[in-house]
Amino acid sequence: MGASPKDFEYAPGWVPEPGSIAQGVVTSITRRSNEYHPPPGYPIVTIRLDEPATTHNGTVNAGDELAVHVQHAMLEDQLRDLRVQPGDEIVIWYGGQKDSVDGKRRYHNFRARRLDGAPITFDWGGTPEPPASDVPSEFPAYGEPPVQAGTGAPDDDIPFAPSAI
Repeated sequence: MGASPKDFEYAPGWVPEPGSIAQGVVTSITRRSNEYHPPPGYPIVTIRLDEPATTHNGTVNAGDELAVHVQHAMLEDQLRDLRVQPGDEIVIWYGGQKDSVDGKRRYHNFRARRLDGAPITFDWGGTPEPPASDVPSEFPAYGEPPVQAGTGAPDDDIPFAPSAI
């Protein structure tokens, strides 16, 4: 079976109205950068729809693909936490723009869920430890006394002791 020109077309982008849902199986995840999102850019999650969805160009039918441009932090954080990958069945709901609790800014309110029943584990580790440095260091290891200048021997425990000159 050969490829057709349709295989190389981009899926239409999702421009949701408040209350809109995009639901289906993730077929690909790519990245795009622009003046507002410098490299590595923002993710584009392409979904083969289970149900029709509305875009700025009209309706995308069930069975067709829809590109969700993940340009908003709330949605990107949720998809990252869900560890979404191609083959996962997901649903994304858009609730419109909302005011922050302090009323100083507005944000786009999204919710994302996995529908495939795959277990989701949360990484409580936070930020990973940085890799060990390969740069030589002359500093002593933690807990070891510093070396006295010029001698190569550890310093004594007396702070500011007079020295014989």
